[in-house]
Amino acid sequence: MGRPRKVAAAPAAPAAAAVKPAPVAPAPVAAPAPVPVAAPAAPAVAPAETAPAKPRKAKPAIDPRNNAAPNPLDAGVVGKAKSGRHWKTRQTQRASARMNVPSARVGWAKLMERKQEKLPMREQERQLQEQIDQAKQAEREARIAKQKRRAENERKSEVVQKITNTSKIKRMSKAQLRTLSRR
Repeated sequence: MGRPRKVAAAPAAPAAAAVKPAPVAPAPVAAPAPVPVAAPAAPAVAPAETAPAKPRKAKPAIDPRNNAAPNPLDAGVVGKAKSGRHWKTRQTQRASARMNVPSARVGWAKLMERKQEKLPMREQERQLQEQIDQAKQAEREARIAKQKRRAENERKSEVVQKITNTSKIKRMSKAQLRTLSRR
């Protein structure tokens, strides 16, 4: 065996951080506890001789942990909606139960009668929409005509200078060339 290892000492704490422990009052001395006497060992029981299993209890209708009914609709407590939509009404029936009302099922004759009642209204709607579309089209055409007139008037009112000597174009700077246009 080699030499014993050296163990590094823990670094000393700075003097400012040192805290004195508070004085502790001596604990009262208690009498020694009595030693329990071991009970005689029970004879080993074979696994086949175990007691029969207890029958399982049926689940209660109300959860014993929070005393709440299993169905939230039957709870009877109306609180604030989780979504924050306070204007929503509380559901009292399943959606499938609400759909099976007689008014939801309408016969073919009734459907055709309702359709005939709606035809004049739809025709009037279509005519109104056509009038709106025609007004928009006329407005669009007027706007385009006005733009054309404005562009024509701008061209008529421009002061132009005709360049007859083409060698001047070669001597022009880029900024001057941008102002040129061909007519």
